[in-house]
Amino acid sequence: MKAHSILVLVGAALVASCATTTAPSVANGQARVSLLASLQAGSFRAQSTVVPYTPADVQHLRLDVFKLVQGSEVAVVDAERNLPMTLDIASGSLGKAIELSGLNLDTTYRIRGYAYDAPGTAHLISKDALVDVRVTHDDRPEFATLPVRLIDKVFNGEASSDIAISSGSVTYTGSESITLSN
Repeated sequence: MKAHSILVLVGAALVASCATTTAPSVANGQARVSLLASLQAGSFRAQSTVVPYTPADVQHLRLDVFKLVQGSEVAVVDAERNLPMTLDIASGSLGKAIELSGLNLDTTYRIRGYAYDAPGTAHLISKDALVDVRVTHDDRPEFATLPVRLIDKVFNGEASSDIAISSGSVTYTGSESITLSN
């Protein structure tokens, strides 16, 4: 009975230690981060007619800001709007530094980026991009580069043929066609 009680107490302690708070962090500090999005084109090509996504295909980039607490991401809330800190960067501004302000000192932030080729968030054209930025007591903004790697376009092709294979022999009976599309 005594061993059972100890087991219950150990289990309760483990459950209590695993509980983490996911309350959002409010961005109401004086620190700033200057971020530059570095877009990298997709690279795989099945044929020369399949062109990978390039920076010219990006219509906008969405940035989400998180605070790292013991390795876990906690959403950062914009103190003025009382909404999660999310920035939507139009394609025309992608070569310029992106300023994040109102951040707290002595904090590590994780910034995630998502590239889209159309308005909204329906058609993601990038892999998961993130950068961790440590904000210190320096009065200058921290600087980071967010490497956004674009995905490869999906290859879509069809082929048909009148080749018959039977009993180990190949017989060609006429026509063939190949259709490729992006």
